[in-house]
This record gives sequence, C-alpha cells and structure tokens, in this order.
Amino acid sequence: MKVRWSVLGLLSIFFLLTMSGVGLADGLTINSDPNGLVEDINNAAGKFAGAVRGVFGVVTAAFIIWGGVLMLGAHGNSQKISDAKSKFTFALGALIIVFMAEKIVGVVMGIFGWSA
Repeated sequence: MKVRWSVLGLLSIFFLLTMSGVGLADGLTINSDPNGLVEDINNAAGKFAGAVRGVFGVVTAAFIIWGGVLMLGAHGNSQKISDAKSKFTFALGALIIVFMAEKIVGVVMGIFGWSA
C-alpha cells in the first residue's frame, strides 16, 4: 500500500515537473547577439525558478492538508498526532525554503562573484 502511494506521488511530481518544463520552453527565444546569451540564461533561470517554486508550493500545500487530515483522524492517538506534527514541520520547513530560494541563490551567486 505504501509503495503504491509512493509511486503515485513520484509520478505526480514527475508529471508536474514535465508540465512546468513545457511551459518554460514556450517563452524562450533564441538571441543572436553574443551578449544576449547571459540575458537568455537569466531569463531561462528565472522561468525555471518560478516553475520550481510553484511546484514546491503545491506539494507543500498538499503536505499541510495531509497533516491536517492526519491530525483530525488521530482521535487522541499520540503516535498519529506526532506523525501529523512531523508532516506540518517538514511542510513549513519546505515552505520557508521555497520563499527564501531567491535570496539563497543571490547569496550563492554573490559568493562566486556573479551578479543577478
């Protein structure tokens, strides 16, 4: 049963990432200017980051809902309550990382001396 849900979850994530890749390819244009390559890379990276942020936002919302359903169905069982709390904890941690991703990338680019 757990294997089936894991496979279903992985296939869903793969599907969402594939669809976001199709959306990214639609907005890209090839620039013949040699200096435009940096602009093209920045454009593609921005679209990719937005798509990944959207996918992780949806996954995080799903985990928060799942944790809420588990909490409602716990009926005082301490093991089920702790499982639900761990789902909330990981979901909130992922949500913080998703919102901070742009700043994290900026810090990493600053370390290597690249400008955003």
